[in-house]
Amino acid sequence: MPRLSIIVPHISSDASLETTILSVLENRPKGIELIVVHSGNYEDPYDLDEDELRLVRAHSSNDVVGLINNAIRYSSGNVVQTLLPGMRVDSNWTSSALAWFHDATIAAVSPSSLCGKNAANELHGLDVRCLPRRIWSTKARRGEEICATLAGGFYRRTVLDALQGWLEPSSREGAEAEMAMAIHALGFRTVAEPASQLIDESSVTEGEVGGYAQGHMAGQIAMAYSQVTGVNLVKDSLAARLGHLAGGLMKPSSVAERLGWVFGMTDRNMVAAIRTRLELAKKNMIRMREDAPQSATRRAA
Repeated sequence: MPRLSIIVPHISSDASLETTILSVLENRPKGIELIVVHSGNYEDPYDLDEDELRLVRAHSSNDVVGLINNAIRYSSGNVVQTLLPGMRVDSNWTSSALAWFHDATIAAVSPSSLCGKNAANELHGLDVRCLPRRIWSTKARRGEEICATLAGGFYRRTVLDALQGWLEPSSREGAEAEMAMAIHALGFRTVAEPASQLIDESSVTEGEVGGYAQGHMAGQIAMAYSQVTGVNLVKDSLAARLGHLAGGLMKPSSVAERLGWVFGMTDRNMVAAIRTRLELAKKNMIRMREDAPQSATRRAA
């Protein structure tokens, strides 16, 4: 079974962070590495040793995406899972998800999350057909194509290394959607694993940024990936989008997001950065494959 590193970023609440830490410690199988990353605003009150918990201070970042990217370099697992503070794990939540990584085409696995008050709602990951908009799937079969998020997703370490982590600077929601797009652009798959269950009564899974900001970020990502060969992206026409807005055919809650999308799709600021990111990732993947036989020989010796 691949070795797993679990990364939990400290965001704001010590209590939420410790809920997740204690849940992992109570349920984790042997051999799993737990890393808590913070920006100098957390001290371990339990005096745990490094076999139980490793504290990493990220001096250069305070946002969730930057914290997690900082922590990856300190991890040793073949697979990385990211958990957000407040989330709890179920017993035996890792084995069914990790089994997927024996398939070399799998880059990410999305567990199911029981969300909201009394864990009444079940979410399975982002609907790949709607990317880069963040539309959650409420039903998913095992192995169905679903995009993982920072709220519990399992990721192949070599793919994260090739991409040099999640896109910065970006909101958490933008980084999640862009990572899903990048994984598919590199030719990998992402799948659902409902047997791996998480509990999120605080609803951090669903995200914080919404409205215009989320729509604008999604539009920027869509513009950038529309320039990438081999990426299938469904884009409704600008005229149709403006017509829906003017005609009042959309729910009021989605108007701001759609308006952000409209303007984001005209913004080319991310095009060069994402093109460079993917080109570098492809070169890194080639280098990793070339280095793999040498590494195996050294281990055997």
